[in-house]
Amino acid sequence: MGLGARALLTTGYRQSTGILLTEPFGGRNLNASVPLGLTGKALYRLRVEGKMAHGFYPERGHNAVEAASKIVAALDQLHLHTHSIYGRGNISTLKIEGGYKEYAIVVPEYCEVILTRLTVPGETREIVENDMRRLIDSLQLDCTVTIETPDPFYDPYVVDTNSKLATSFSAAYQTTLGSQPTLVF
Repeated sequence: MGLGARALLTTGYRQSTGILLTEPFGGRNLNASVPLGLTGKALYRLRVEGKMAHGFYPERGHNAVEAASKIVAALDQLHLHTHSIYGRGNISTLKIEGGYKEYAIVVPEYCEVILTRLTVPGETREIVENDMRRLIDSLQLDCTVTIETPDPFYDPYVVDTNSKLATSFSAAYQTTLGSQPTLVF
């Protein structure tokens, strides 16, 4: 939830039965389009823990950086849900960090991966976490992977064009501006 939405919750509008936020939106004509839904966003923080060993004897350790790279390389196998309006979600790697801070011939015992995922209506935080867990489990890594979905997490949504909120807004728009709004997704 953004700062504006959080501030809104501290006002009397919190008692409302519905509210239509027209931002953020990437529609083609921002002045004439009213969004009745948005995709969501999930952030993953994957913490990969292996076992340190001397770099001359890598078989004595479990390389967290190599395990993390296997996860990233397998992201095309991650189950991404599809929605009739929004299509298929997506995922993108934002950051990989692991290994030594200063040069050392050591098998890295820790690596962190940050990913962002576009979600579609029907997906929840639990679904997103379970999808990633299934992918990681299928890789049979020799490291431990902790999956977190920290904030910000935005739920995707779609407002029914026949709902009271949408029809009330359309009537007010018509009265105020003299035309019907273009309701888009």
